Amino acid sequence: MTLDTKLFEQLASFTEISGLAVSQTNDGQLMESSISDKQIEAFISLLSTKSNSLANDLDANELHKVILKASQGDHFSFYLKDNQMLSVQSEAYSPIVALSQQIKALL
Repeated sequence: MTLDTKLFEQLASFTEISGLAVSQTNDGQLMESSISDKQIEAFISLLSTKSNSLANDLDANELHKVILKASQGDHFSFYLKDNQMLSVQSEAYSPIVALSQQIKALL
């Protein structure tokens, strides 16, 4: 899952998505981000490095996802493949499962 600028912009155009970040799982470095909250970016970076150990146990050629659904505020979904993690912040009112299927189809 090498996210190029075109795909990042395509995902950013989804009305349900309020923020995106792409990070490296080996060091947590954010390669690109449209998330404005620095604390959320720090959490994503930490989660990205922790997912590296999980990735060692998973098939690296497959796309893996985790969804964190909140009762209030935004939802987050994380897509892990090829030593990269895509983090998606979406509005709480958005249908997270349908959105996740659309994202997965693009990746």
